[in-house]
Amino acid sequence: MSTVPEVQVMAIALDALHGTPVLLIQERGGANRILPVALDLPEAVAIESELEGRHSPRPATHELVGLIVDALGRRIDHVDLDAPQDGGLEAELVLDQDTRFPARVSDAVAVALHDGVPIRASDDLLDIAEALDLTIVVPGGAEATDAAPEPESDPETGAPPITEAEIAQFSAELDERT
Repeated sequence: MSTVPEVQVMAIALDALHGTPVLLIQERGGANRILPVALDLPEAVAIESELEGRHSPRPATHELVGLIVDALGRRIDHVDLDAPQDGGLEAELVLDQDTRFPARVSDAVAVALHDGVPIRASDDLLDIAEALDLTIVVPGGAEATDAAPEPESDPETGAPPITEAEIAQFSAELDERT
C-alpha cells in the first residue's frame, strides 16, 4: 500500500441506475476525493445503523468482532482500504502490533464505525475514485461535485436522478429491516 490518507463515511445513497445501496466515502482534507462502494442491503443496514447510533440488544456481527478482539486483550487500530493489482476493492482490519486481517470493505467499515477507529484509503484507490467523475446531489439542493453538474437523466438509460422521496423510501426500508 502506498500512502494512506484518512477517509470518512459520508452517507449511504441509492444508485439511481440500479436501485442498490452505495456507501460514499470521502477523503479528509487533500483533494476530498469521493469513493463509492456498492453494498448489499444487509451491509447497508449495518452501516446505516452505526451512522445513526442504533443498536439491537444482541450484537451484530461487526459488533461481535470488536467484542472478541477486546476479550483477547487486543484493540483495533484502524482499517485500510486498497485496490489490488487484479482490480476490485479490499480491506484490512489492522490491530495493535500491526496484526492484519483481510475483510470485506462493508464489514471493515461497520467495525471501524462501531469502534470509532480511523479508516484509511490508499492514494491509488482514491485516484481511481477521482477518475469516476462522480457528482452527488444531496437532498435539499446542496451539491458536492467532482465533475460537471448531474444531467437531468442518465445519457445511456434515460433513468432520472435519485429523488428525495426515493431516499426517504430507502431510509424507511432500512429502518424496517433493523
